[in-house]
Amino acid sequence: MTQDFRSEAIANALAAYRANGLTRTETIEYRGISRDLEVVTINPEVPLLNPGNSRLRAQLLEHPQHSLVETNPTSPDAQKVLGSLLSSTEKFEELKRQLVDFKQQEPGIISRDGLLVNGNTRLTAIRELGLKGFDVAVLPEDATSDDFFDIEMSLQLRKLVHQDYTFTNELLLVDSHLSRTQNAQATINAMQWKRDGKKKLRLYQGYLGLIQEIRAMNPHLKYESFDKRSEFIKNLHDEYTKISEHSPMDAEKLKMTRIMGLFLGLNKDEIRETDEYFLDDAILPNIEGDELEQVFAPYMADKDEVDVLDELMDESTKAAVDIKKMVLDVAAKVIDEEGSINDALVEQHFKKLHSKFRSGARQKREDRINSDLRSEPIEYLKDVTTRIQELADRIPILVKDKQFDASKFKYQATKTSKAISALQDALNRAFDE
Repeated sequence: MTQDFRSEAIANALAAYRANGLTRTETIEYRGISRDLEVVTINPEVPLLNPGNSRLRAQLLEHPQHSLVETNPTSPDAQKVLGSLLSSTEKFEELKRQLVDFKQQEPGIISRDGLLVNGNTRLTAIRELGLKGFDVAVLPEDATSDDFFDIEMSLQLRKLVHQDYTFTNELLLVDSHLSRTQNAQATINAMQWKRDGKKKLRLYQGYLGLIQEIRAMNPHLKYESFDKRSEFIKNLHDEYTKISEHSPMDAEKLKMTRIMGLFLGLNKDEIRETDEYFLDDAILPNIEGDELEQVFAPYMADKDEVDVLDELMDESTKAAVDIKKMVLDVAAKVIDEEGSINDALVEQHFKKLHSKFRSGARQKREDRINSDLRSEPIEYLKDVTTRIQELADRIPILVKDKQFDASKFKYQATKTSKAISALQDALNRAFDE
């Protein structure tokens, strides 16, 4: 199907719309003002899937035929790639069921030459279902690629009944808009962030920067690997930023240690137990004479390399292990052909290291819980003591209140005094034993 054929099909649909006195329209924001677009029904084979679809940005960047889509997006092979990616998105089957049950509720948005600006996933679902018509709102003839991008930002970011962006695709969309406009406030407005827009933009940039740093350690690791690890990325970014304020060196150790945990296949709770001191406190003291001593040997810093000036400028102890080099070596061996961290590869190459990290993290969690349990009674008593003292200070005011029930208060105070005496007796008996 040629571009001329697509353009003619859309022109014919518009002519029929006007000739038949149809009135259905779709209102969008177009160049800063509301614009009513005529909605027509066309053959589902007419539109071209949009290679600039931000829902697919991460998947396209990593697809083996990315260059084909980029250089010849209208070719049948490129369109097939786009359709395949759209049909493999998370909520695609749910969308198909909605189309069967409720028909197409929202029209797509299409250019005069057939490029589908909005509604790509819906079109793919309609094609798979074998439906005969696809409703589209037709853009003005002067619409440009910049308009397409702005329209997508204003439409796709609304939380409709269709598919939400994945974590990484939303980060990439924000980054794309910022790169395109070079205007932070314009990006904030496009994302419809009403509060703390500048803070949110910094966070999005920080999250994406961290993901890209991790992917640089092994470019085969796919963006989609982070879609279910958003909590890991957010927690690491926040803690790294916080520690960086007083010790950049410790912040770097924290980051590399947790990335190591990621590549070793630890779960999110285990990774959160690791911190900037994890290697020094939980791992290195217990490897002498163990197989792990040989594993760590190539990464141990030579004492002669310690820079005295570094020690004077940073109060933190210089890392005994070149953790970044170690992480890079681990990352190189645990990513499979699908672009994911593979537990079998971790087991094959780093079984002992994985086991040590996991047991160390679990021990830290157990120690923390036990510490909390030991301190809980003390904190409870401190709270009770403070409340009783505050109550004692208020008694002169309370007794002057005619509605205050002094007899009930005295009764409860007597019970409290007996409870305190019982606690003291229990303590005396315990220490006597």
